Amino acid sequence: MLCVAPVAAGDPLINPRAIARDVFDCYKAGAAMVHLHVRDLNGRLTPSLALLEETALYIRELCDIIIEVSTGGVSDLTIEERVQPCYASWVEAVSLNVGSVNLGEAVYQNPIKDVRYCVKQIAEYEKIPETELFELGMANTLRELDEVYHLPRPLLLALVFGHPGEMPATHAALMHMIGGVEDNFGREDFRWGYTQAHRTDFSMVRTALKEGADALRIGFEDSDHITPDKRADTNAQLIEESAGIIREMGFETMSPDEMRRALNIPPLNRDDCFRPYEPSGINGCMQNRVSDVRKAEKQKVEAEVVRRTKERYGGMTFNGEEYVRIPKVPGSEKMGVHSINSLEDKIFLKEFTKTPYVKDIVVCTKGSFEGREFAKSMEEAGRKVTILDPAYEKVVRYEGRTFVEKVITDRGEYDCDLFVSC
Repeated sequence: MLCVAPVAAGDPLINPRAIARDVFDCYKAGAAMVHLHVRDLNGRLTPSLALLEETALYIRELCDIIIEVSTGGVSDLTIEERVQPCYASWVEAVSLNVGSVNLGEAVYQNPIKDVRYCVKQIAEYEKIPETELFELGMANTLRELDEVYHLPRPLLLALVFGHPGEMPATHAALMHMIGGVEDNFGREDFRWGYTQAHRTDFSMVRTALKEGADALRIGFEDSDHITPDKRADTNAQLIEESAGIIREMGFETMSPDEMRRALNIPPLNRDDCFRPYEPSGINGCMQNRVSDVRKAEKQKVEAEVVRRTKERYGGMTFNGEEYVRIPKVPGSEKMGVHSINSLEDKIFLKEFTKTPYVKDIVVCTKGSFEGREFAKSMEEAGRKVTILDPAYEKVVRYEGRTFVEKVITDRGEYDCDLFVSC
């Protein structure tokens, strides 16, 4: 059972559509489950499911991967706020934390009264729990809870290693944890998985599989390393690496339906799944072109370009010749609609566009140098780029939920993760 945890805790921007695409790529690479937290637009843990529900809807349009949502994470949320995923019909599984632990400088607080409340909600709303065990005493606590609440079988246990302050990611610690779990439960009662924070290679992943791990959790939430010197650009690369190791050992990754059957998760309604998203190449709508360059002015023009240039980012050059305005039409307030007028704009776009999540980009430009360079650099980075000339094609509205998803003009419509007016 291969699970992807795609969102790093420090991610400063939560984009539902981008996360869904990332999850879909992981699904194609062998992931059967996705592990998500309830976060707001800026990545902070929140009791509001609005943004996560949007993410789940996009995921369901793409594939039938199992959706698991955490009831934990280091935060100031109350337990009543943390258990909100239990009440959502689209959540199939939830994480269960049965004890407190130091995680670096933070204390991950799970007092037993909160744990009991969480278990009651999980049972009442018939969610499948995945219990995260950070140290051996938590296995004892889980057994005591099971004696009262009769948790569904088989138990899915995530043995978590590698955080400062908890069990180290070593073979000795792994065997210690496995032995402690087997002291509390019969082998037929549980399936166990391996999770490693701050992982720098796959050596302990291989060890866990050799020792009988039934599941692996991999993803940017825990680490982006492939080797100590090589980091993954996408979660799918990590899943591909993990799936390859699984096959090397003579096994195959489970499909989502196989994992549902293994854990007694109810079958998914196929009517909720639609045709996968498939990006294509560049779509150019540019009408302006240079008709003449007068040599007598060439030196002056070049000098002006150099003087006005403020920053350079890997081939994307921006200048501040005039204030660029976003077409103020319905939907212009949506996330992902931007103009470039300040250093802050440039820094944001530098970070935003170097992620693999942005695949459809619409560039609105009057034929400026920076507009062409921006479009060219995005095309070379593998993005689908549409260039609009506002003198020829007027933006009528932007569509989407929280983030822009489509740009409608008086001549057509274009899929869009990022709209940039240059």
